[in-house]
Amino acid sequence: MKKIYILFLFLGFTIAASAQTEIKPHTIGIVVSDIKKATKWYEDVLELKLYKKLSFPKYDSLKIYFLKNKHFQLELLEKKTSFSIHKYVSNYSLNDKPQIGFSKIAFSITKIDSFYKRLKNKGVTIVLGITEDKEFNSKYFIIKDLDNNVLQFIEQQ
Repeated sequence: MKKIYILFLFLGFTIAASAQTEIKPHTIGIVVSDIKKATKWYEDVLELKLYKKLSFPKYDSLKIYFLKNKHFQLELLEKKTSFSIHKYVSNYSLNDKPQIGFSKIAFSITKIDSFYKRLKNKGVTIVLGITEDKEFNSKYFIIKDLDNNVLQFIEQQ
């Protein structure tokens, strides 16, 4: 009887664990000032491929470009009335006065040293070089895109 109870208990935990919802990123949307330049940058830097373009002239000239790789897709958005905090706050610093909302997008990567070197050679703006985080057993670095959006790359050790 005890064995049957243990078996049912084990099956119950197994079913409960498998019933949990798996959540992972599907699409990341980034507002940019020049969608053509941003598309070229993300194709070059993150090696994404443009696969779809949408245009909505009636909605403030909204343009949406979709790029992807095998892990996620990126949605670049351009709109006439979009603006950058850097235009209105001189010397804006995310560290000093963080704007409410997302502060960065972080990507898990492998081969961080060679990836970092490749981006540095391309002249990408490096905010923070490769840093070792012993508490999280990882290495990471941070860059900015053409519109000062912050991207972090993390490699688990």
